[in-house]
Amino acid sequence: VGAVSDDSPGSNAGLMKSDIIKKLDGTEITSLKQYSDLLKTHKPGDEITLEIERDGEVKYLKLILAER
Repeated sequence: VGAVSDDSPGSNAGLMKSDIIKKLDGTEITSLKQYSDLLKTHKPGDEITLEIERDGEVKYLKLILAER
């Protein structure tokens, strides 16, 4: 993660700059394009689960998508 906007769904869920997104709803993320494509399959209001790595620890964050 390069940046997280204040008061965004990611920020509200606890996502931080430098987190590494490993999975989105259980699907392993291998590229930014794949992540973006997976997000496009959801609509605003959908809840997603991100598996992230932060400082060598795995964490799970749930967030509700907003309008783009």
